[in-house]
Amino acid sequence: MTWLPGQTLDRNTAITAMTLPDTTAECDLHEGHRLWPFVQGWGAELGLTAEALGQFLEPKRPRDQR
Repeated sequence: MTWLPGQTLDRNTAITAMTLPDTTAECDLHEGHRLWPFVQGWGAELGLTAEALGQFLEPKRPRDQR
């Protein structure tokens, strides 16, 4: 997982590290969204702070505008 440099992942955290960005990329998540509790749990499993988790939830911009 290139977005988690320096972290050693076991099988379960590797799956979580792939699930989190995949899930957040597909829908507009916010605190009231039905998937929100899962996103928070996955973030906690990976040791992500609320600020780091918020980066996944920012509106996605086209690649040429990054």
